[in-house]
Amino acid sequence: MNKKFSDRNSLRKWLASISGVVISTIVLVNDVEKLVINTTNPKMLSQLIYERPSDFPDQPYLVNFEKAEDTKPDVSIDYSKMVMVIAMEATLARDGRRIGGLELLLTELGSYQYCCTSMTEHSVYKIAVLWVVQPSMPYEIDELKAILDKFAMSYAFSDGSGFMTLNNFRFNGNNISIYPDT
Repeated sequence: MNKKFSDRNSLRKWLASISGVVISTIVLVNDVEKLVINTTNPKMLSQLIYERPSDFPDQPYLVNFEKAEDTKPDVSIDYSKMVMVIAMEATLARDGRRIGGLELLLTELGSYQYCCTSMTEHSVYKIAVLWVVQPSMPYEIDELKAILDKFAMSYAFSDGSGFMTLNNFRFNGNNISIYPDT
């Protein structure tokens, strides 16, 4: 299903009032810029828009959503249980090869709840900031870390301090892989 909103606040209010849906994409109508969303918690997304309005331009939005089969109670965002992720993808000017892992990261995050709060797209690069709900099981955390190590440019798990520090921030500058020729 699709629903159109005239501005950021009307989108936020709608998200705060609904439950039992899965948000798959939110598109800025005027810029054709897409925010990638994978969450069954619209109220959490509404709170994120309220707390980080600069990540959501005040423009018309088109939301693609569907009814959720398994609904869980909505909760507020607890940033101590969120992982901040930065990923990119670019085309090299010299030889046209692609580097980065943004598209592969989004594919691998399919089973995790996440929200891409910022997506900068240019004809030769994309940079995205995502908030991923940290899994509760240790093996799931290890799996998520392995995915982030492979495809993210940087990420930070909360260490309880409320800040990003050298203790919880990881930069994968050496991990920006080159895509194989297709």
